[in-house]
Amino acid sequence: MAFWNSPAIQARLHALAGALAPQALALNTSATYLGVAAGAGLGGLFLEAASVGALTLVAAGFGVLGGPLRIIDWWT
Repeated sequence: MAFWNSPAIQARLHALAGALAPQALALNTSATYLGVAAGAGLGGLFLEAASVGALTLVAAGFGVLGGPLRIIDWWT
């Protein structure tokens, strides 16, 4: 997920969560930041072991792996 659609996701989550909306929004935001931190950490480890040019291939690989997950999410 990208940050540009975060307000729409948060609005939908708020509508679905009802009375638990504050906790659901906090958990969603925490998971987003955890994902960003994990990605940065893995990217840093990879840069330490390989070159900057190879990092683009790894990023493309994650994009290719994420495609089927997005399709599955779209169908459910």
